[in-house]
Amino acid sequence: MSREVRKSVLKGGSLPKSDPVFEVLGDLDELMAVLALARVYSRKKGRQKKITEIEADLRLAGAAVSGFGRKGQMAALAVKIRGRIDGMRKPKRPGFVQPEEAETAWLNLARAVCRRLERKAVGWKGENLALIEYLNGLSQYLFRLQF
Repeated sequence: MSREVRKSVLKGGSLPKSDPVFEVLGDLDELMAVLALARVYSRKKGRQKKITEIEADLRLAGAAVSGFGRKGQMAALAVKIRGRIDGMRKPKRPGFVQPEEAETAWLNLARAVCRRLERKAVGWKGENLALIEYLNGLSQYLFRLQF
């Protein structure tokens, strides 16, 4: 008889490793790793700073998903990312982007991971509307950040 593997990283107790929250947390972790590569390969200091800010926000998002965040934290992050998008110029050529250098290729991969994370968050039964709004905005932000 096999025992179910349990993981207790969430506030309030342990859950089976098969719980969808761990898919969300795993993709958050992967997004952080890809963004770290984008930051390291970026030659633009302004872009590096923006990526560092996103990384800090994602740490807060991970805490919120794990149950350790402050009430309203995800909603505040969703508003913050929308403000960042509003402050950016629109790309001259919308649509599919063919990255031509390492830094934009890593940002493009980060955007794709973010979209996958957003789809998984939709399937997660936690309080995730603000998380989904944040991730939707973040993927748009990452797209624009490539230009």
